Amino acid sequence: MSGVGRAIGSETLLTVPEAANELSVSVRTLRTLISLGRISVVRVSSRRVAIDPRDIRSYIERQRKSAS
Repeated sequence: MSGVGRAIGSETLLTVPEAANELSVSVRTLRTLISLGRISVVRVSSRRVAIDPRDIRSYIERQRKSAS
């Protein structure tokens, strides 16, 4: 995992493809989740976003809770 090279605390932000890989979903599915507001992004430039790994973990936890 290469990240986008921007660290928050001890964690590096993920690119969209890396975050999709972490969730085992396609980039298109991840972009849909982002557009629905289910996963937050960090805008790193006018054309580029990144995802904080903590937001991926938070999304997974919410999904676990809604499935039980």
